[in-house]
Amino acid sequence: MLEKEAKLTKLLKSKGQFISILAHDLRNPFSSILGFCDLLYNQYDDFEDEQKRNFILHIRQSAESTYNLLNSLLEWEKLQLSEVTINYQEFRVSELLDEVMATTEFIAVQKDINLNYQLERDFILETDIQMLATVLRNLLINAIKFSPKGNEVILNVSQDYSEGWAYFKVIDYGVGISPEALSKLFELNKKQSTLGTDNEKGTGLGLLIVNELITKLNAEIQVETTVGKGSVFTVKIPLRKSLA
Repeated sequence: MLEKEAKLTKLLKSKGQFISILAHDLRNPFSSILGFCDLLYNQYDDFEDEQKRNFILHIRQSAESTYNLLNSLLEWEKLQLSEVTINYQEFRVSELLDEVMATTEFIAVQKDINLNYQLERDFILETDIQMLATVLRNLLINAIKFSPKGNEVILNVSQDYSEGWAYFKVIDYGVGISPEALSKLFELNKKQSTLGTDNEKGTGLGLLIVNELITKLNAEIQVETTVGKGSVFTVKIPLRKSLA
């Protein structure tokens, strides 16, 4: 009984923190959307076409930020309610990488980031492909966010059947993570909502989702980082030797 009460108390505290973060981070994009809409509506004839296009671009970027935040909210909520079921299936890792790269390339291009993957030898993996794709997308987006324009982000993939693991390394050469922030990296904490190198906003929900999915996949995640030099996030997924 006491264990259930403690679990409920912890969940309610997490939800309270989450609502506080969500309200704070929704306010900014909506303020931007409303502000630019007011400008266009009240002073439409005062602006050149190029200025109007820039306003519309800002509105779209703010709307996209809100959309991504709400998607993260839905994913996080499903995980909290244990509504996510694991769908194991066999697939070639190259297929997974093509899908992940296709869905993150636009974000990299917008910031002039060179996004690549390294796969020396293709292999078959058996896990939930969509869960793993979500993990890798969130890590890549995070790496892009904290990399300066014109930099590089790499997804390096390898396997070791003797150890029984597939390794997915997301490598960036960005700002790195301080020891204090690293100790709270996978916690729901408002202070973890840090601006990117191009003032990109975020809630830290991406890494929370990564941590939850890693647990469900019986996988592991490791972080190596140096302030000012970059970070390496390594996801270790169990291999099945019979699929080699």
